Amino acid sequence: MSDVDASKRPAALALGAIGVCGAVGVGLVLGLTRVGAPTPAIGALALPTVLVALLWLTVWMTAAGSPLAGATGRKVAWVLLGAGFAAALGGLGLASTGGPGLVLAGGGAVVVVVAGVLLRGWRARLTALGAVVALAATGLTVFAQSGPSELAERLAHADPPVQRDLLYVVSIPGYRPLDTRYGDDVGIRQFMPVDPAAVPAQRWINILEYAREYAYKDPGPCGETARDSVLQIAECTVEPDGWIYRHGVVHHGYEVIVGQSIVVVAGPLDVDQKVLRAAAAKVRPATAAELDALGFPGEQLFTAESPGYLPRAIGIPHGVQLQPSDPAAAPQSMMIDVYVDFSELPCGGFGTCTPDTDGLQYRRYEDTYGYVVRRGNLNLYAMGGVGVDKALLRQAVLTARPVTDAELLRSLPPVPHKGLLDRLRAWLRT
Repeated sequence: MSDVDASKRPAALALGAIGVCGAVGVGLVLGLTRVGAPTPAIGALALPTVLVALLWLTVWMTAAGSPLAGATGRKVAWVLLGAGFAAALGGLGLASTGGPGLVLAGGGAVVVVVAGVLLRGWRARLTALGAVVALAATGLTVFAQSGPSELAERLAHADPPVQRDLLYVVSIPGYRPLDTRYGDDVGIRQFMPVDPAAVPAQRWINILEYAREYAYKDPGPCGETARDSVLQIAECTVEPDGWIYRHGVVHHGYEVIVGQSIVVVAGPLDVDQKVLRAAAAKVRPATAAELDALGFPGEQLFTAESPGYLPRAIGIPHGVQLQPSDPAAAPQSMMIDVYVDFSELPCGGFGTCTPDTDGLQYRRYEDTYGYVVRRGNLNLYAMGGVGVDKALLRQAVLTARPVTDAELLRSLPPVPHKGLLDRLRAWLRT
């Protein structure tokens, strides 16, 4: 192999040759890897052959431009440092961010500036080093901005899928969202007052039947206790007339033996003990009409009358729950629900609907009311319990807005980046 006469401008010849070899080499490698070879065997042989030929061609054309020229070992080092490493790095990096034209041109440019660091003369080296730094910074910036955005990736991997068009968030004065994924005071769906004292306590009473044959036999004064009931491990107190009051950490109440059944009458600690005892004293089997009304015809359930309470069915297990008849006495009376739907009849169904100003419709049901407004092809609702200020519901439906990118990013979990390039791109974006 003969050397090329480069006595006049060895550095320029070296850089020009390296640039051409880099572009051609990257193009050949991409052609073999992307377009493919006729057979896998031909491809496996052609790829290393092309790379080796490219390296030796670069050695022959650039020997005069570098202090590494001379012995074969130095020539190989010159090729590996200047052409091989730079071509691979530039080609792979640019291949993930641009089309074939950008890859071919960029591959040669990367080779030129990296190889320039190895030229004779400190000016040439310093200039090339600055170009390397600038090109590396530019390449990393372009690479970080390549591919789908972080938000697009998270939306694509969301499980269950997220329909962004249906996400409207709002901040309601004096309220906090139960779902804080979108923000500490901004959210969707259910909102409750920030002040716990503004929320009525739970005061329901459950009446459930348990088989007496499976009862836990307490050798102490508590006697039989319904197994698996909320009062099974509660402390007991024998009252003067023989009734056994049971007091647990969360619930309290009484147990009534009716034939082969133990009927548990229990409620949260906020329910007055006297109310629980009065209900337990009136426990009786539900009538056929009551069972039909509860939706459990033909079953055996127990119920009781208690002033200020109305019965409703619960399960599992099937039973009766006495709830305050006044809707304002329930925690739900202070809840606000902000949501959307595609209904063509936002005022259809039960309740009443009255036109209001600002394009609103006022909706009223037995224990909830609020407003609905049309947003494009969606209906946006702000409904609340009977204890919620009507003006607050109006403000909520008017100020609700589509969720922002930042709020969506906060709500969605990160995508697990498994590949090296994905991890590098994610790190550069932070």
